[in-house]
Amino acid sequence: MTLQRRILCLFLFLMPFGLSVAAEGALPTLRAADLLPAEKLQGPHFKIAQDVGSDGFLLDYVVLSDFGPFHARGPGMVDQRIREITALAKLDEMAGSDAFKAGFADAAKDVAKDLSAIVASPVDTLGSIPSGVGRFFVRTTRAAKTGLQQLGDLQARDDGTAPADGPGTKLPGTPATATDDKDVSVTAAAAGMTALVAADMFGYDRVRRTIAMQAGADPYTRNAVLRDRLDVLSRAAFVGNLGITAIKTALPASFVVGSAGTVSTWVWETPPGDLRVANQESLLAMGASQEDVDAVLAERWLTLTTQTRLVRALEQLAGVDGRTTAIQLVSTVGSEEQAEFVVNTVEMLARHHREHGALKSIFLRGTLMGMASDDGLVIVAPVDYLVMTPKLAKFLNHDDVKHGKRSVWLTGKVSPDLREKLRADGWQITENLDWAPVLPQTLSAPPAKS
Repeated sequence: MTLQRRILCLFLFLMPFGLSVAAEGALPTLRAADLLPAEKLQGPHFKIAQDVGSDGFLLDYVVLSDFGPFHARGPGMVDQRIREITALAKLDEMAGSDAFKAGFADAAKDVAKDLSAIVASPVDTLGSIPSGVGRFFVRTTRAAKTGLQQLGDLQARDDGTAPADGPGTKLPGTPATATDDKDVSVTAAAAGMTALVAADMFGYDRVRRTIAMQAGADPYTRNAVLRDRLDVLSRAAFVGNLGITAIKTALPASFVVGSAGTVSTWVWETPPGDLRVANQESLLAMGASQEDVDAVLAERWLTLTTQTRLVRALEQLAGVDGRTTAIQLVSTVGSEEQAEFVVNTVEMLARHHREHGALKSIFLRGTLMGMASDDGLVIVAPVDYLVMTPKLAKFLNHDDVKHGKRSVWLTGKVSPDLREKLRADGWQITENLDWAPVLPQTLSAPPAKS
């Protein structure tokens, strides 16, 4: 690709975001060098574009990389994109190992027919499996139920009968477009889900999770480039009959975790069906209805990792009235960014509850907020750079937030003029918190039942 075409592609990639900022009129365009430390501006495989857009809540960084450009919107997303790019580089390293070269060669031979048979005719393939695998179906019943609900959502989308926008679609975050579903047909989705359940029986999913763990990648990532690369290597390893030991030898695992956390490989080592069952049991134990649990477990904008983060955060809010409101809210979001906003909010509420004063209740007024034991209002905001916008002005003018003791806790910063106004109105402001998002490698198994 010529330099001119590269510049044109980058312009087209950035253009919609530039127009959305311009349409707001007063939203700032900031510089990455003023916001990020030097080590996050450029690395071996990436560089952050200097201009950073804003919607008044979330900043929009553009990460230029050896694997294409990526947007990073919301708290922790720059770090996440850097981790994903690092994982892509490690997967390239893994693909160049002797073991994987042999796997790629085998994948091109007749042995690939076994995997093809699973995808093309999963029912017939399952019929040839010996008895004694009932425990597998205990794990996959939850996945099948979830899959059917997701298929129903896709059918409603295709029929034009999807429900009206709920409160989650009004949260910060870019709304999803039709292309975010990649025009997946109901038939194709049904075939894909069935094939994955069948392939998991033969150990494919374990191979894929092991490769993701070695590269430091979220096994349930929605990053399309990383997901597709994981799929390519996983098929090569699975069809080429590479053992788990050979995979680990090809690339030693290395997780980078902050000083506050310890490394856990639970998300990677646990089969997805077991994760779903554990999440379902925990949500039901909180008092959530089966209908709400089914909805949140089938929410397509929540990855299984993000879903597990949400459940873990809600568990930490035991005894707080209204915590299941978050379950109902996340089931109405309209994009991955909005789902992440809800999960980040719950994680921040849990952190406040543990370390800065117990909450007695959680309720929804535009966003999730907490009520402290002294009746002070606690608002947590997983935002990058908060400025005054019509949406925020309407929120601040609501009767529930205009009076009494009020505090706001942010992962990012408040613009100077807004900070002055909030303080004049009696708000206590705490900025630059590292409370969210929680890294998947800090998640551990729930405590054993007594």
